Amino acid sequence: ENKILHSEETALLNKAIENLPPQRKEVFYLCKMEGKSYLEVSQRLGISASTINDHIVKANRAVRDYILANT
Repeated sequence: ENKILHSEETALLNKAIENLPPQRKEVFYLCKMEGKSYLEVSQRLGISASTINDHIVKANRAVRDYILANT
């Protein structure tokens, strides 16, 4: 039962991430899934660290809202 619940939660999270705009999804993946710093991601993508922060804030909000709306 726990494995089923975990796989459902993982699927819901993945769907929420897939709904993000392309650049926001990439920033979210690099920072949250790969554990890269804002500075590393900003250098890799050629955008400022403050833009990275903005993407993360908006991505977190969108993912949270998606999960709340679909549970």
